[in-house]
Formats: sequence, C-alpha cells, structure tokens
Amino acid sequence: MENQKNKVSRTAQVLVDLFNDVDFFLANGRQYGQCGRSLEEMREIKNAVERRERNHAIYRAKQQKLIKTQKEGDKIYQYLTKKGAVSLLKSKIILEKQTLPEGEICFVIFDIPEDIKHVRDTFRKLLKDIGFRMTQRSVWEGDLDIVDDLRSLVDIMNAQKYIRVYHALDIR
Repeated sequence: MENQKNKVSRTAQVLVDLFNDVDFFLANGRQYGQCGRSLEEMREIKNAVERRERNHAIYRAKQQKLIKTQKEGDKIYQYLTKKGAVSLLKSKIILEKQTLPEGEICFVIFDIPEDIKHVRDTFRKLLKDIGFRMTQRSVWEGDLDIVDDLRSLVDIMNAQKYIRVYHALDIR
C-alpha cells in the first residue's frame, strides 16, 4: 500500500523528539561544506542554528498549549498537555514508515455520533493522510505498524466506545 505522508510541522516534530527519546534533528537547508570554515566551526554553527530552531519550536508548542513548563528548584520540566499528547501521537502516526509483516493488516472501525462529528472528521482525515483505504463506510485498512499508537490516540481522545483498532491476518 502506498503511503501518502504529509510533513508534520516543526512544532509537531519537536514534540516527537522531546517526548519519544529520539535524537533531535532539524534540517536548516544550509550547505556548510562549501562555506570555507573548519569542521569544528561548521559543527558549532549547525548546533547554534538547531538550538535556536528548537527553542523557537518549544516556544510555539507552549503558545499552542501543547506543552507546559514547570520550574522546580533550579530545574525546568516540560510536560505534555492532553492536546499535546494528541498532537504527538498524530505526528508519530504520520511519520511511521514501518509496515506490518506480509499478510497482516491494521483495521480501524468506527461509529462516531453526529454530536462529536469533529472527532470523526479528524480521525477520518488522519487515516486518509497516512494512506489507509476505506473498505466500507467507517471501515479502514492499512499496512502500517501503528496499531499501538492508534489505540493510544483513541484512549486519549476518550473514544474507546466509538473506535476499534484491530491487528488482523489478511486471508485474501
């Protein structure tokens, strides 16, 4: 199945990096190898640019209420908000490239009431964006290894009674 990956925002990427123990990397689009500086100078410049971009992304995450900070003594702690956790899981799902083993499939079945249709529309858009196919109305299938992340997203959204995520064998 072909995945149509959307790029996530830099803020979303920072959330993935901060709260997923992933090495932080931001491409800054500069070619340092041709600027006539030593390797050490190039590393210092790259690190400074990455720090500035990371700090700006953290600032945006705070403004969007995705994270909150708390100072305890001389240390500053950053915590995900519920909105941040949803954003983090969506970003992880969008960035996932690992597929399930041959013959296995991820099914998502949902029946979300009209009074919370924004949840349905958001969830449907996410599934579409990651390359899942609608096999029937509100029944989607895909081969990405995102079963656990989808289940966590459903839990955080408090939508367990409306959305089911299955890891199944494809018997076609």
